[in-house]
Amino acid sequence: MIRDLKKLGMSLINLGTGLAGSVLAYKAMRGGCYHSQSIFQGYGFPMTNNYGYGMYNCDTTYATQMGYMQGAMAAQRDLMSLQASKINNGEIKTKSEKADAVSQNQDTNQGKAFEKATKEMFTENGTTIKDKVFSFMSDSWKSRQKEGKDSKNVAQEYKTGISNLAKSYLMTMDTNSGNKDGYISEEEFINYTVANDMPKLDPNATAEEKAEYNEKLAIMKESAKIAFSKLDQNGDKSVDWKETAAMFAAVDADKSTGKYNGEISSNDFAPISEKLAESGQNEADIQLRAGYKNLFGNN
Repeated sequence: MIRDLKKLGMSLINLGTGLAGSVLAYKAMRGGCYHSQSIFQGYGFPMTNNYGYGMYNCDTTYATQMGYMQGAMAAQRDLMSLQASKINNGEIKTKSEKADAVSQNQDTNQGKAFEKATKEMFTENGTTIKDKVFSFMSDSWKSRQKEGKDSKNVAQEYKTGISNLAKSYLMTMDTNSGNKDGYISEEEFINYTVANDMPKLDPNATAEEKAEYNEKLAIMKESAKIAFSKLDQNGDKSVDWKETAAMFAAVDADKSTGKYNGEISSNDFAPISEKLAESGQNEADIQLRAGYKNLFGNN
């Protein structure tokens, strides 16, 4: 977000400089009334003279011309503000290239451990049962992070640690419900979610129970589809390991300091899980985007 705001600031500076130059050009050209391409054309406001040549009317007053410029500047600012907002809340997909595929030989022990931990965080109806903590960084790292020591190495170690967790978990999903190509498609993500979160239907279930089950199944599939669209930040119809790492970063933050602490608790995970399943842009989109940028620095 900081990087995008810097770009936004530079765009506004360039816009202001261009408009200031236009004012000087207007004053200089006022006496000659040249019929040429409008100097305002580049700002999306083509202006023509009485002859349709693309230059302002020679009879246009300076005050009127300034009004045109001020209107153009206000419109451009509104457009930039809207663009920045869409970037921040995840409505606009990133420009990040697809990460390389996770190897089929990737160790999945850490991914399985996280999978097990999340199942222990919630009851069958999805409520939190206890503040279970899943840790993926060493005690040494946590100590240095807390004390603010060795910041450069702490940051690099964190990036490596969370990336390894992401690769392990992605391959866990891909092995259980995918084709092991190192990416997760929407269908694979939905199948994984259903297999892990939806209780099996009782073989002796009544017609009413079956209907209720199918209704819950449809809701879960739709929720998984929504979550997938949020996780797929660059919109390439697959989730790669960097986007998976961004998910972990989104839920790993110390509530008091806002810093990453290498731990994910049920109280961290539950709010994000809920927001991931909600349609429309929300806090999950913002945190996922921030997590990706903090780790990999891409738009």
